[in-house]
Amino acid sequence: MHTCRHHISGAPWRPFASRLTGNRVSRKKEEAKTTGGLEYSRNLWLAMLLWIALTLAPTAVNAAELDIQDWTVSPRLSKIGNPLERSSDAVAAGKAIYLRECVLCHGESGKGDGPVAASLEKPTADLTSRAVLQQSDGAIFTKIRSGRSPMPSFKNTLDKDDVWRLIHFIRAGLTTVEGEQGPSSANSQGSTSGDSAHDELFKKSRFPSAQECGACHLQIYREWSVSRHAFAQISPTFTAYQGTLVTLTNGTLGDFCQRCHSQTGMFGGEPIMAPNNQRSKVAMEGITCVVCHRVPQAYGKITGRFPLEPGDIHAPIYGPRSGDEAKRVLDSQAAQAPRMHREARLLEQVSQPGFCGRCHDVRLANGIRFEDLFSEYKQTDAATRGETCQDCHMGPIPGKASEYPQAPAAVVRGQPTRPAKRTNHMFPGPDSSVVHPGIFPINAETQ
Repeated sequence: MHTCRHHISGAPWRPFASRLTGNRVSRKKEEAKTTGGLEYSRNLWLAMLLWIALTLAPTAVNAAELDIQDWTVSPRLSKIGNPLERSSDAVAAGKAIYLRECVLCHGESGKGDGPVAASLEKPTADLTSRAVLQQSDGAIFTKIRSGRSPMPSFKNTLDKDDVWRLIHFIRAGLTTVEGEQGPSSANSQGSTSGDSAHDELFKKSRFPSAQECGACHLQIYREWSVSRHAFAQISPTFTAYQGTLVTLTNGTLGDFCQRCHSQTGMFGGEPIMAPNNQRSKVAMEGITCVVCHRVPQAYGKITGRFPLEPGDIHAPIYGPRSGDEAKRVLDSQAAQAPRMHREARLLEQVSQPGFCGRCHDVRLANGIRFEDLFSEYKQTDAATRGETCQDCHMGPIPGKASEYPQAPAAVVRGQPTRPAKRTNHMFPGPDSSVVHPGIFPINAETQ
C-alpha cells in the first residue's frame, strides 16, 4: 500500500527506514547550508564595512593631498632649479614672506590650519606633507607663481627671488612629517638660460592683474574671466582686423583700435602691433579691472583715449560707492593689513551709460560711424525710462532691467564685506569667443 501511495503521489519508492534516514540527512544539510549562508553573508557585510571605512577615512583626511597630486606641472618647468643657495639669511627672508603672505591659510606650522582655511572652498595644502615636499623646487615655484583657486597667483606680487627664498623656508623652516624633507635644492642647482628672456617677456605692469583683485573679489573675478571684456585683446578676430586696418592705412590708424582693447598696454607704451606673446600679462587681460576702476574722473565720448591712474594693488580704486566699507575692513585688520587698495573713491559715472560710451561709440577718422551702440541706446525707449546699459548688461537677468541683489563684493581673509548692490561682471552680450579653449575662459593655471 505504501508503494502504491508513493507511486500515485509521484514520490520515488524506497524503504521507510531509508526514507527516514535520508530525511534526517537532508535536514542536516539544509541546516548546515542555511547556517553557512548566514555566516557568509555576515562576513561579507563586515568586509564591505571595513572596506568603506578604510576607503572613506583617508579621503576625508587627505583631500588636500589628492588635490595636490591632481595639480601637475610640465616636466620642463619642474626641472627649473633654485638659483639661490640655501642659507640662514635666505630661510629667514623666506619666513618673513611666509608670515606676510601665507600664514593666514597655511597656518604657522604649515599644516593648512590657518585662520582663513576653514572658510575656503577647498582644503588648504599641508606644506609639511610628503605630497608637497617630494615635489621639485621648480614645481613648487611654478605653482606659487601661477596660483590655483582659491590660492591666488603671486606672479605680480612676489619677485622670483622671493619665491625661491620662500621655498627654502618651506623645506628648512617648517616641521616635516617624521623629520622627512623633500628633494634638496642642491639636487637642482642653477637657473635656466631662459630666465632673463622670460623676465622681459612677462615684464611687470604698472597695474595689478585681475588675479590679484580676485584674491578678495573671487566671485567677481570668475564672472569677468568668462566675459567678452576678458577676451578683448586675445581674440583672433580682433587681432586680424587690427592688423588689416593698420596695413590698409599705412600705419596712420595708430592705436585707434588697440587703445580700447588693451588700454593698459597702450598706457604702458607697448608697440601697437606687438604679438600677444610679447605683451605684459595685464595688457593681455583686455578690459581688465583697472580699466574701469582706475579712472579718476568722468569722461565723454573719447574713443577710449583717457589716462588711467597707475599704481600697485594698494593704490586707490574708483567705483559706485564711497570707501566707507573699505576703511572699515582696513581698520579691522590694522595689525596686519591685507593686500588690497588702501582707499575706495566714488566715481558716479561708472554706473551711468556715458561710462560705456567711452569705447562703445566709435567714430573713424573719416567720420564713419563704426560702432554706434551708445548713440543708438539714447534713442531707445529704455533710455527714456531711465534704464541704463548696466541694468541690462550687469543686472541679475541678462537683457532685462531688474532689481540688483544685495550681496558682499569681497571676502577679505575669510570675512565677507557688508552686503551692497551687486552687479554681474560677466557683461552678457551678442559676441561669442572663438579663442582656443586652452587659454579662454581665463585660466590662472595656464598663465
